[in-house]
Amino acid sequence: GRVGVRVEQRALEFLNDRIEWDGSYAVEGAKEVSTVIRRHVFGLLYGLAGEEEKEGEYELDLDEGSGKVVLRKKG
Repeated sequence: GRVGVRVEQRALEFLNDRIEWDGSYAVEGAKEVSTVIRRHVFGLLYGLAGEEEKEGEYELDLDEGSGKVVLRKKG
């Protein structure tokens, strides 16, 4: 089955704010970017991979109540 994941702007801004930037470049390069993605996103996608009913469209968004990136099934 097909799985689609859309990343909402709020989630991108949240992740971007966790990276220390020097102009257009992350201070620690790709290492810092991958650390932030691993910390906030990989676990959500890994959990999705283990679900039996995973087919469909999902969105990564910021849950303002918890201040965390969450993965929600659309529809």
